[in-house]
Amino acid sequence: MTDTKVILTEQSDDDEEFRKMFLPLIEYLKEVGCEKKKHSKGTRNLLHHLVSVSAILSERGASDDLCKAGLFHSIYGTSFYKNKTVSLDERDKIKKLIGEWAETLVYEFCMLPKDRRSAIMKLENGPLRNDLADLAYANSDEQRLWKEKNNDNVT
Repeated sequence: MTDTKVILTEQSDDDEEFRKMFLPLIEYLKEVGCEKKKHSKGTRNLLHHLVSVSAILSERGASDDLCKAGLFHSIYGTSFYKNKTVSLDERDKIKKLIGEWAETLVYEFCMLPKDRRSAIMKLENGPLRNDLADLAYANSDEQRLWKEKNNDNVT
């Protein structure tokens, strides 16, 4: 499995600030066990997926808040990924860690039904809808790229 530090070092030299901001967050995710939780039907760990989604968002010019949301996007569990890493009782702690808007995006993403895109498009046009759409596309794209790279047909 690819080390998260490799993914971070694949960022351009201009992203030193990105690494400084995100390394403590990655350490937190390790502390809560994301490195030990399986993703993609066991073909890699959850931390790899989370870091990869955040990196895609960064490459696409997303805000720091959206990149942080990408890094934490499934920690409360989702309609697809039932494995909760952090309890909803810890929302205030996560808000302090990544910021209120980023945590709101994480929470809303985790609450989406399986048909995420339809649910997102039903939201009022605005920042929540736009950021959730970007997050959902980055999440889907990351998993598609993982499958293609690894000749993998699992989600």
